Amino acid sequence: SGWCLDFSKKKAPKRSAKKGTCSSKSELKNRKLKLNTSELRIGMYVMELDRPWLETPFKVQGFRLRDRNDIAEVKKHCNYVYIDVHESSRLGVSEFNQHNLKKKSHRLPDREHWFSEQAVYQRANKLTFELLDNIALGGPGISKSAKKVVASCIESVLKNPYTMVLVAQMAKRGKALEDHAMSCCVLSAAFGKYLGLDDKELKKLALGGLLHDVGMLKINPPGIGKLTEEEKKAYREHVIIGRNILMANEDFWPAVDVAYSHHERIDGRGYPRGLVGERIPYFARIVAIVETYENLVSNHTYKETVVSPTEAMAELYRNRGKQFDRALVESFIRYMGLYPLGSLVQLVSGDIGIVVEKNPFYKRMPKVVLIRDSKGNEIRSGIIDLFHEKSGTNASKYMIKKTLPNGSFGIYTENYLEEGIIEVGKEEAQALI
Repeated sequence: SGWCLDFSKKKAPKRSAKKGTCSSKSELKNRKLKLNTSELRIGMYVMELDRPWLETPFKVQGFRLRDRNDIAEVKKHCNYVYIDVHESSRLGVSEFNQHNLKKKSHRLPDREHWFSEQAVYQRANKLTFELLDNIALGGPGISKSAKKVVASCIESVLKNPYTMVLVAQMAKRGKALEDHAMSCCVLSAAFGKYLGLDDKELKKLALGGLLHDVGMLKINPPGIGKLTEEEKKAYREHVIIGRNILMANEDFWPAVDVAYSHHERIDGRGYPRGLVGERIPYFARIVAIVETYENLVSNHTYKETVVSPTEAMAELYRNRGKQFDRALVESFIRYMGLYPLGSLVQLVSGDIGIVVEKNPFYKRMPKVVLIRDSKGNEIRSGIIDLFHEKSGTNASKYMIKKTLPNGSFGIYTENYLEEGIIEVGKEEAQALI
């Protein structure tokens, strides 16, 4: 009754002593590469898991990842796997080599890269404003503008997905529809890359993320607080209006499903059609998660409160299998991490810090820079590795107590990035040695 991949191979291929094959333990080690499941790509050959095969639903020991569903299933059961480099190369994984697949450390950008990505984001955001303005007024050149925005987002996401996502999230202080559209475009593309989508699919998904709420241009934005039934009915019209706007332009057709279906629910209680489960288009299920997360952590004018990234992911997790696709929610949480880059965290000691680097294996123990002590005084700690501190004499005080919304106590992560928090952290850490 367990889930299983439909593979033609019944077992991992045997290795002979011929040239180019494994004839010794050392050769096997050279062709065996450990990868976090977030780094898996279509075409890779999985030869070993991080747990016994019998503890998983996979009925063959050794298989090729044939599509994004295979990747999602492996992510559901494993944190990391071992890839057969030779088999993966032979099976056509583009640019497959050990150098490209070494685990990258996800850390906050330095000051130079922060300003560079900000400039890219601001240019794309300006284009988004012009695009939505032209759509609302029926002006010319909308297809060209949309393509420029999507191309800009994807280019940045492919270079450094975490940096561009951080830029998009930090550009929030009571912003309008174009900011929400741009942020969802970036985060959808970054999450899609994590899921293993190819460039063509990424463009479609990013376009959907950008234009999913285009119908909001034709209705009044919702007020703060609980909506009346009449206001709910008016608000829900935006998905139908959005579909009609996009259907009128062939270049926007890839975004139609997302605009029309991103408010459907897995349990069938969504709108406008009450679709259930996998009848909801795949990209719409992705954008539904991305949009909800973005709304929760962003300071929109029609919201009373903002929550921390960790609280937002907890909300998604509570609604997995009901409002959202269960597997996609779990993948999204793995992608973002327990403490996303740039998160404000409060330690057991009462000190407040910013997460500057994620630990891919010990997710509760990232690297942080402390910026306020327990009394609210400004401090600069240098970069502190919470994993290394766990074995020290003051281990308990370096545990994370909770995450805080950006802007708490007047602390905005973007201000510290502009100061060059990474460079400052390095310098002060060196001074402590």
